[in-house]
Amino acid sequence: MPRNRKATQSQNKTCEILKGIAWGILTQIILIIHILVDKLLETVLEWYWKEKKTCSSLRENFFITKSATEIAGLIRKGELTSYQVCKAYIDRMKEVNPQLNAIADGPFESALEEAKKIDERLEKHEVSAREFAEKPFLGVPFTTKDSTAVKGALHTLGLLSRATERATEDAECVRLMKEAGAICVATTTVPEVNRWQETRNNVTGITNNPYDLRRTVGGSSGGEAAVISACGSAFGIGTDIGGSIRMPAFYCGIYGHKPTSGLVNMRGTTFRTGKEKNTMVVAGPMTRYAKDLLPIFKEAGAICVATTTVPEVNRWQETRNNVTGITNNPYDLRRTVGGSSGGEAAVISACGSAFGIGTDIGGSIRMPAFYCGIYGHKPTSGLVNMRGTTFRTGKEKNTMVAAGPMTRYAKDLLPIFKPNVRKLRYMYLTDIKDLKVAPVGKDMLGALRRAIRYIDSIAENPCVEVTIPGTEMTSKMWRHAMRKEPQGFDLLLGNGQPVNPIVELVKKLLGQSDFTLASIYSLIDGILPAGNVQKIEATTRACGNAIKELLGDDGVLLVPSAPSPASFHYAPLVQIYKFSYWSLFNCLHLPATQIPLGLDSRGLPLGLQIVAAPNCDRLCLAVAEEIENSLAGWKPPFTTAS
Repeated sequence: MPRNRKATQSQNKTCEILKGIAWGILTQIILIIHILVDKLLETVLEWYWKEKKTCSSLRENFFITKSATEIAGLIRKGELTSYQVCKAYIDRMKEVNPQLNAIADGPFESALEEAKKIDERLEKHEVSAREFAEKPFLGVPFTTKDSTAVKGALHTLGLLSRATERATEDAECVRLMKEAGAICVATTTVPEVNRWQETRNNVTGITNNPYDLRRTVGGSSGGEAAVISACGSAFGIGTDIGGSIRMPAFYCGIYGHKPTSGLVNMRGTTFRTGKEKNTMVVAGPMTRYAKDLLPIFKEAGAICVATTTVPEVNRWQETRNNVTGITNNPYDLRRTVGGSSGGEAAVISACGSAFGIGTDIGGSIRMPAFYCGIYGHKPTSGLVNMRGTTFRTGKEKNTMVAAGPMTRYAKDLLPIFKPNVRKLRYMYLTDIKDLKVAPVGKDMLGALRRAIRYIDSIAENPCVEVTIPGTEMTSKMWRHAMRKEPQGFDLLLGNGQPVNPIVELVKKLLGQSDFTLASIYSLIDGILPAGNVQKIEATTRACGNAIKELLGDDGVLLVPSAPSPASFHYAPLVQIYKFSYWSLFNCLHLPATQIPLGLDSRGLPLGLQIVAAPNCDRLCLAVAEEIENSLAGWKPPFTTAS
């Protein structure tokens, strides 16, 4: 009997080994097929599209290549006028749009009138220091996608049924950018209801890549990425449900940040109310420079809702003054909250604010934090610029005062406080191992290796390769998550009326459908079997838990943006799952920043994603800025003719 059991165990072990070998061989065959199909597709489409062309050279107004924050500073100092800036971007937009086909509506003449009014106020010195602080992008032009509502602008979502529809109010992210002083000069093209990897619809047509007009800009924020990269806009606001910010940003060689899910109010984007729960979609900034990401993200997302009480000029251990009176401790209203950041501590502890920023010259963050039972961090002196705090200029030397975060949870301290990138933990992933996706090409891996070498040269700990269980099911996880989204694709596509995929397929074959082939594919996918729902949901949870545990609150993950750079037009109809390297982080609700890493031998942008744990967006943004300063950055898709 023992001999039979031993023989059975040996047979089982042999079977497992043979299964492993067979699966390994099958995997290699599938990957080889991916490579051969992609190579054939590239060859055929290159022959079809003929000669490569890029967008027009820049011959004047070279300042439009500067960052949005630099331009804002030049307007504040009077070295540029808002009208001059808006006119220059609009002129550039008009010059490149016939090649790119990236503008859905605009440029708006009203933007120039608004710019003139700003200039008049600046000339008369009517803008106070406080207003400048509240409007950091005063007079700077920006764009946003057609699916994000801009009051008075066309709001078609790429649908023929909405070709003349206009928005009646601004989306929340647009409203906040306008409150920050920015001027919306145009809206940009999208695929039908934002649901495809190529920006093409039957209202505006197809949008072209500024680095190679024969190639895709991705989707759904494709018009945004194209016009920003070509310097037709200072910056933009995109939305991302499966890579819709990061994919176009990668293909067009710019920066794009997908925030942690739920951080930004989505009211007014693709008919969202802003009250939806458990959604993957989120709005975020798209820029030519990493240093613009955080200021724009702050203005379009995190909202200052109030200021809090202090003792007179912050100089006492109790928060009391003759303007507002005395502030009470939420644990015992008879007791002090300390000072000087006492109002902050009280309102945060009582859940009247998500977090706050205090200042500390003698315990002014830590004392109130202690008295009110929350967390407070006083940074190393000199680490944070103190301009605007208690009349400081930010140029003071040898001062004790420092600004720092105040929170209910320790895990929030690091995301709010700009991290020291040299002390972070770095990891990288080379392959998600989803067999529906082609393997990562050598140029993309080379870009990733360059970033790893740079990180290793500055960080205290080396960058470590990791594997994450469950990523091999990325395409299934995203497909399932999309089915749980609060808006049905068929209703969105039909502008409120259900659309039958079979009927539309027949109409398409007869040349009678109002929709693109890509949208009809998505409709058909929606009626196909859902798969093993329990297994998919369990895998999503396990994958999310594994990556969050791996990252903690001080970890960063470097991931290839995609298997390869921008494909030729129409290739996405074959390379359907190429977007999986982006959609993985929508499924897991993680923040991710797309950064450019130079060009390949064909002049196409390379890049990678920087990923962090939920609510650790600042880690992504800080690392993006560090890499930009020393290794990479936006490379213009045009030549300059002086």
